[in-house]
Amino acid sequence: MRFSKFKTLVLLIIFISAACSKDSDNKKITEKDPIIHSAHLTDGWYPQNEIRLTRTLKEYFTQAKKEFGFVIDPMSVKGLIVPHAGMYYSGLCAAATYQSLLLPNGEKNDKFKNVIILAPSHTTFVNGVALPDYSTYKTVLGEIKIDTNAIRILSKSEIFTVMKEAHDKEHAIEIQLPFLQEVLNDFKNGN
Repeated sequence: MRFSKFKTLVLLIIFISAACSKDSDNKKITEKDPIIHSAHLTDGWYPQNEIRLTRTLKEYFTQAKKEFGFVIDPMSVKGLIVPHAGMYYSGLCAAATYQSLLLPNGEKNDKFKNVIILAPSHTTFVNGVALPDYSTYKTVLGEIKIDTNAIRILSKSEIFTVMKEAHDKEHAIEIQLPFLQEVLNDFKNGN
């Protein structure tokens, strides 16, 4: 499979498949019933003001370029492993990783249209993979559309379950989104 041909990035943040089980209804997401999931983390995780967050991200990317500057062809990237701690703790490391997706001139990349985020669940026991029940993720920097068709297809497998409670209070996905919004243009998230 050639990911660059399909302009798809498989972003592997961290994947932990919990051995504990929890029953959950396998809900269906439809375009007729859009569900917006709003970012819920506080300033303790990352700035909750658009101007401050944008400035903070730019500072991390500038410092990452200075300290870890490297130039690679972003289309050669097949996946990334990125920390998911609060931005104040892991922001420089995350920026150093995400800078690999920027175009060589430092501009946002518009070649990647789909991003898959695999992350642990810190609040809910999951047997397999918990899919989101929402169609849009709203952050301080704007809205990210979820690829509901991909969610629908994945949810047909026993391994995948649409599980709202696994996403409600989870930070591992949300902490990635501002970085993705800083380096990619117009992408869909299939977290």
